[in-house]
Amino acid sequence: MGKIHKLSQHVANCIAAGEVVENPASVAKELCENAIDAGATEITVSMRGGGITELSVADDGCGMTPEDAALAFQRHATSKLFTEADLSGLVTLGFRGEALAAISAVSQVTIETRTADADVGTRLTLDCGKIIERGDAVIMPGTTITVRDLFRNTPARMKFLRTNAAEGSAVASVVGKLALSHPEIRFTFLNDTRTAFSTDGQGDLMETLTAVCGRDFAQNLLKIDAADQEGSGLETRVWGYVTPPQAARASRAMQFFFLNGRSIQNRTILAALEEAYRGFQTTGKFPGCVLHLALDPERVDINVHPNKLTVKFANDNDVFQAVHRAVRAALEHNTARPAFSFTTHPQAAAIPAIPASRPDGDAKLPDSWGKPVAFVPPPRPTPVITTLPGNQLTAIRTPKPAQPLRIHDAAPQTQDAAFAALGDDAVRTPQPVPEKPQPVPPASEDTPPRVLGVLFGTYIVVEHGDEAVFIDFHAAHERIRYDKLLSEYRAGGVVSQTLLSSLLLPLPPEEYTAVLANTELLQKCGLELDAFGEDTVAIRALPAGVEPDEAPALLRELCESVRADGETERALEMLHCVACHSAVRAGDSLTPAECDALAVHVLSDPDLRFCPHGRPVAVIMKKREFIRNFSRG
Repeated sequence: MGKIHKLSQHVANCIAAGEVVENPASVAKELCENAIDAGATEITVSMRGGGITELSVADDGCGMTPEDAALAFQRHATSKLFTEADLSGLVTLGFRGEALAAISAVSQVTIETRTADADVGTRLTLDCGKIIERGDAVIMPGTTITVRDLFRNTPARMKFLRTNAAEGSAVASVVGKLALSHPEIRFTFLNDTRTAFSTDGQGDLMETLTAVCGRDFAQNLLKIDAADQEGSGLETRVWGYVTPPQAARASRAMQFFFLNGRSIQNRTILAALEEAYRGFQTTGKFPGCVLHLALDPERVDINVHPNKLTVKFANDNDVFQAVHRAVRAALEHNTARPAFSFTTHPQAAAIPAIPASRPDGDAKLPDSWGKPVAFVPPPRPTPVITTLPGNQLTAIRTPKPAQPLRIHDAAPQTQDAAFAALGDDAVRTPQPVPEKPQPVPPASEDTPPRVLGVLFGTYIVVEHGDEAVFIDFHAAHERIRYDKLLSEYRAGGVVSQTLLSSLLLPLPPEEYTAVLANTELLQKCGLELDAFGEDTVAIRALPAGVEPDEAPALLRELCESVRADGETERALEMLHCVACHSAVRAGDSLTPAECDALAVHVLSDPDLRFCPHGRPVAVIMKKREFIRNFSRG
């Protein structure tokens, strides 16, 4: 007897089921996709025991005849595909003809279905792939499929299922994605008879998104409109919503991508999305999104894997550019800071900008990088400290010539008691009563911004109207430096400063090779160097504004940048490094004029929102927030 034999039909079906049915969530996905393909306008999904005990999907689609209902549970039986040519233009979600056969092979399935022109429906019950009961069903037109005791005949796979709560959460996620992919269909999801969510099926993506993902996620999303992409020349249209940079998330769990109404996973789309956020969002955080893509079905291959989540594009670059351009436009148009007004004075002169190097350095750029905005800083009177009677709080106010400084005893006492202590011969001279500090008049919208000082050696504090603006001066200067360096790079090369004597820097072999392979790009970014021995480079020039003692740290960071894919990516990473090393640092001492100049630059440029690493340049706090914190409102 030979070693090779043909598997039984039951074993073959169980193996095939393993490719399609992994858990209750995959069952829900296959049944809901069939309902959508059947033209349903309303789909109800209900489950018990995390979908393991029971999972039911009911729809109001076209339904099936008794003959079709029986045939649908055979392998490779489908109504959606006829010839090989149909594979190149698929518009349905299901097409393999394996879902029902795979599900019935590992569970007990009951189907009730009726077409619109039939007087009565059909009811079938299958156990482990075999029909065990036939009958009529009195139901509305459509189809209801109930799956019970999933993996009842395959205990080896049952033990790999998670808890009911975990499996139920996965089912909810799948149904939620299907609802987001088809907002024109009303979805209702019931978990142990409790309604988890329900959509209205009116085609409003935001309403569906709010119902599925919650109001907290939906309330601040930025809209992407496909109409804005007309005339772009790209074959892919994109629409949906993305999170603003300040709502970045710790994981990619809230990223949903849909292609022609199908939930998909694709590295090209993911890379385009996250690349669009470069410079807007802190490194290590992830944007959330609900993005719909429309593309000619002939230009995409969805027949890559049985679960149909993975797709391939005929033109990855077109898809990347379409997503990147659409998301970037939404970020640039919707995340601008509110504009600030400045009251100019006829005799006001432009405040000198902060030098390109730190204040204690020697290298300075000759030209101002700041915008020449006329701004008159408020007078900075020298305050005096006056101790109020009775050890009260110390008050700081502008000195008044007529008000002498008096130091009172710690213990409160009346004026008569004080004279009695001096004796009867004392002259009873009236003593002036300390004046109450005059309140500062409240700022209004017409009041020019007022720089109050520097907080924690890092943040410039500006008062403007009923807002307090906290400016991270390192992030702000780093962004300004980066924009200037990028402009110089595009104009031919970053301005550099030649060193009087070369700096020798030994490097590990891998970094040494990478640096020498990119000397031309480094030179265009302002860093001139060449080989000096087997493992050492000689630095001849540095970008203007970078101190010589910063060169080793800068070059080590640049060694990481030269490993990026593509010359443009490497250049941008290098400019990020140069901007960071030539900007003022947290803890550096800034003069009042430098604080004023930087505040003017930030507040007068609504596009200056994030540093190259994605950190916010300024944070605005409303007056009402202070009032609430002090329990005054």
